[in-house]
Amino acid sequence: MRRWVSLIAILTISGIPLQAEGIQQPANEITAEVSQNKEVITYLSRQLFNMILEEQHLSYLMTQIENQEISLKEAAYAWCQMLNEAGIYLPESEGISDPYIGKLVLLGIWQESELNGESLMTSEAWERTYERVLYYQESQQAFTRVDTKKEKTMMAYRQKTATSASYEEIEIGKLTLSNQVLAYGAYTYPLYIFANTSYIDLNTLEALGFTFEKQPQGDVLSFTHGKERANEPVKEKSIAVSLSKEKIYYSTLKTYALKSEHGLFIPLRILEMEFNLKYDTAIIGLEVATKKASYLSYQEGLLYNSSGQPIEVVTTSYYWDGEKTIQEMKRQHLEVGQSIENPSACYVLRGAYYLNTLVNLVETQGESYQDQKLYGQQMESILKAYEKARLAEIKKREEKKQEDNKQSEKITNQEVFPPAPVYATLKVDAKGLKKGEQVEIYREDNGGYTVITQEGKKVTIPRSKLIIPYDQKVTVAPASKVQIETYINTKNIASDTEYLVWTDLYRQTTYVLKGSKNEWLLVKRMICSTGKNLTPTPRGFFTLKNKVPSFGQEKGYSCKNAYGFIGSTYLYHSILYDKTGSYIISGKKELGQKASHGCIRLLPEDSLWLYTNMPKGTKVWIN
Repeated sequence: MRRWVSLIAILTISGIPLQAEGIQQPANEITAEVSQNKEVITYLSRQLFNMILEEQHLSYLMTQIENQEISLKEAAYAWCQMLNEAGIYLPESEGISDPYIGKLVLLGIWQESELNGESLMTSEAWERTYERVLYYQESQQAFTRVDTKKEKTMMAYRQKTATSASYEEIEIGKLTLSNQVLAYGAYTYPLYIFANTSYIDLNTLEALGFTFEKQPQGDVLSFTHGKERANEPVKEKSIAVSLSKEKIYYSTLKTYALKSEHGLFIPLRILEMEFNLKYDTAIIGLEVATKKASYLSYQEGLLYNSSGQPIEVVTTSYYWDGEKTIQEMKRQHLEVGQSIENPSACYVLRGAYYLNTLVNLVETQGESYQDQKLYGQQMESILKAYEKARLAEIKKREEKKQEDNKQSEKITNQEVFPPAPVYATLKVDAKGLKKGEQVEIYREDNGGYTVITQEGKKVTIPRSKLIIPYDQKVTVAPASKVQIETYINTKNIASDTEYLVWTDLYRQTTYVLKGSKNEWLLVKRMICSTGKNLTPTPRGFFTLKNKVPSFGQEKGYSCKNAYGFIGSTYLYHSILYDKTGSYIISGKKELGQKASHGCIRLLPEDSLWLYTNMPKGTKVWIN
């Protein structure tokens, strides 16, 4: 029964409380007023709420108001007002868009958080909430929810600090010297333009008679009359600027500033709080204004009602979440000395940074003021410039990171997969080459060698004219799957089949990959033996062409599963068997080292797998 008494209290209409002596107001009139104003919830003090709550004899109205509609948003706002709790925006991942529903969830009072804020409050939900609010008032601690996972999540949000997103000091553009100057007293002062807004530097303001005072919330700028003097103007016609992180206040107004190597610049229009600005083609005249009506005063980072009478204030608070601006407009009733609800805490849990508050409207009993120059300023043009510069900077950093990764990858790949040619030194001059010159041996050729000169030409040199180094036994760590795939996919290698065969001479390992150009995936690796230095395996790109079940019987041995990549001269095949193919006679112990006459030897099972699974036309890369 008491739950509906509290509902009446919360739906106090248009700021007119239901006084105790007026409780006998006819039910139909209350119902009509509730119906007309059900979307307007006004500020309600705890004292008034408790006073009405104690009036048990109002319960007879329950049946008249039970069918009235009240949304979760309205109810949540009312409960927060009753508890003197400000709303707070939970992270978007929680799926709760309303700050007052969010606060009730954070306090543990609300358990219906999965419902949309536009949904209607049921009588059962109202009763549960009412009981929890009473308990919360008594205990001042959050309820323990059944969902322990969400409880831990919410606890983490509670512990999150208010250190929120801020600006990166990146260049957002350039101030340009204005054609207009500022005239005050006997002097003129230079102005700069950015995003169609005039700016003035702090050195000039000091010459005009402004002073700065360090306070906890930031630098507070104030004006002392009759102190104007000439100053040394900034000479540059164009000045690079960033959006400053420093907080500057002028009377009740928090202003943004542009930072440059010459100091800070602030918008000229901030001076309109105490000055009249007279605009002309070349000159902007500055005159001390008649004291404007003061309705709000600045104290400890908040705007207070200093008018001596109750006022209605409409404000727009601006936030920056690191990617976009958030605007929140609200109407507030301020008693004398009461402050505007602290906006800086509302979006803390979304990591948003409070920028400033623009007062759009001030209403008293007999007057209304909509002078946006009086309290606050808009920042859309600056933030758009900042956002554009930020995205450009992110792109620039990403491009640099990619380039650095490419360079690092290139260096790493060269270290992991170095080419392994065999070099010979000329004993004497031959074929236009000089004695002592080094050449790469491509292949043995009828008692001589086809070599590759430093200019890339292939010539044949007799064996007797070359010094060829002996084979050295080496041990190299195997490459990882990621290293193999990353490297091969930077080479732009295509194959006429879905397979690619790559023999790594450095590691004496053959890899089989499946896929397509720059999208190859490793499917098999096989230890192998390639040609000795005297009989090297040619390096380059080739194609699997001819299959031979076995060969060599006429020479007293047998090599099985032969798959040629350069005619029938160079082939992948098994290690050596006896001529009947019954048992292995040599080659197994040498796998992993150079051992052949130019062919590529494999374990019997690996040679069979390659012979069986690789289609003709598959690209071969030996390097």
